[in-house]
Amino acid sequence: MEDKKQTRILLVNDMAGYGKVALSVMIPVLSHLKFETFNLPTALVSNTLDYGQFDILDTTEYMENTLLVWKKLMFSFDAICTGFIVSEKQS
Repeated sequence: MEDKKQTRILLVNDMAGYGKVALSVMIPVLSHLKFETFNLPTALVSNTLDYGQFDILDTTEYMENTLLVWKKLMFSFDAICTGFIVSEKQS
Protein backbone atom coordinates (compact mmCIF):
# COMPACT_ATOMS: atom_id res chain seq x y z
CA MET A 1 0.00 0.00 0.00
CA GLU A 2 1.43 3.38 -1.03
CA ASP A 3 1.67 6.28 1.39
CA LYS A 4 -0.32 9.23 0.15
CA LYS A 5 1.38 12.59 0.33
CA GLN A 6 -0.37 14.85 2.82
CA THR A 7 -1.90 18.01 1.42
CA ARG A 8 0.16 20.98 2.58
CA ILE A 9 -1.95 23.98 3.62
CA LEU A 10 -0.61 27.43 4.48
CA LEU A 11 -2.82 29.11 7.08
CA VAL A 12 -2.68 32.90 6.95
CA ASN A 13 -4.60 34.25 9.93
CA ASP A 14 -4.25 35.93 13.30
CA MET A 15 -3.37 34.30 16.62
CA ALA A 16 -5.42 35.38 19.63
CA GLY A 17 -3.90 35.04 23.08
CA TYR A 18 -7.35 34.67 24.67
CA GLY A 19 -10.11 32.96 22.72
CA LYS A 20 -10.60 29.88 20.62
CA VAL A 21 -10.50 31.43 17.13
CA ALA A 22 -8.32 31.78 14.07
CA LEU A 23 -5.06 29.79 14.00
CA SER A 24 -5.67 28.23 17.42
CA VAL A 25 -8.71 26.47 15.95
CA MET A 26 -7.62 25.98 12.34
CA ILE A 27 -4.38 24.13 13.14
CA PRO A 28 -5.81 21.28 15.27
CA VAL A 29 -8.94 20.84 13.13
CA LEU A 30 -7.05 20.60 9.83
CA SER A 31 -4.32 18.46 11.42
CA HIS A 32 -6.99 16.06 12.69
CA LEU A 33 -8.27 15.86 9.11
CA LYS A 34 -4.74 14.72 8.13
CA PHE A 35 -3.65 17.93 6.40
CA GLU A 36 -0.10 19.12 6.93
CA THR A 37 -0.47 22.67 8.22
CA PHE A 38 1.90 25.63 8.24
CA ASN A 39 1.06 29.06 9.57
CA LEU A 40 1.85 32.64 8.78
CA PRO A 41 0.32 34.90 11.43
CA THR A 42 -1.12 38.19 10.20
CA ALA A 43 -1.31 39.57 13.73
CA LEU A 44 -0.98 38.71 17.37
CA VAL A 45 -4.19 39.72 19.11
CA SER A 46 -4.58 40.01 22.88
CA ASN A 47 -8.08 38.51 22.86
CA THR A 48 -11.09 38.10 20.61
CA LEU A 49 -12.49 41.41 19.42
CA ASP A 50 -15.96 40.87 20.90
CA TYR A 51 -14.73 42.01 24.35
CA GLY A 52 -14.59 45.60 23.07
CA GLN A 53 -11.00 46.14 24.22
CA PHE A 54 -8.02 44.50 22.57
CA ASP A 55 -4.47 45.06 21.39
CA ILE A 56 -3.21 44.00 17.97
CA LEU A 57 0.40 43.58 16.88
CA ASP A 58 0.54 43.85 13.08
CA THR A 59 3.03 41.29 11.71
CA THR A 60 3.22 42.57 8.12
CA GLU A 61 7.00 43.08 8.20
CA TYR A 62 7.51 39.62 9.69
CA MET A 63 5.29 38.12 6.98
CA GLU A 64 7.27 39.82 4.20
CA ASN A 65 10.59 38.62 5.62
CA THR A 66 9.27 35.11 6.20
CA LEU A 67 7.99 34.82 2.62
CA LEU A 68 11.42 35.86 1.30
CA VAL A 69 13.10 33.15 3.39
CA TRP A 70 10.54 30.54 2.35
CA LYS A 71 11.05 31.46 -1.32
CA LYS A 72 14.82 30.94 -0.97
CA LEU A 73 14.18 27.60 0.71
CA MET A 74 11.69 26.72 -2.07
CA PHE A 75 8.88 25.85 0.33
CA SER A 76 5.59 25.20 -1.42
CA PHE A 77 1.99 24.59 -0.44
CA ASP A 78 -0.95 22.88 -2.10
CA ALA A 79 -3.48 25.38 -0.77
CA ILE A 80 -3.70 28.64 1.13
CA CYS A 81 -6.43 29.40 3.64
CA THR A 82 -6.80 33.00 4.79
CA GLY A 83 -8.58 34.59 7.70
CA PHE A 84 -8.13 37.92 9.48
CA ILE A 85 -6.09 40.32 7.33
CA VAL A 86 -4.89 43.35 9.31
CA SER A 87 -3.93 45.74 6.53
CA GLU A 88 -4.30 46.31 2.82
CA LYS A 89 -0.58 45.54 2.44
CA GLN A 90 -1.19 41.98 3.68
CA SER A 91 -3.86 41.27 1.05
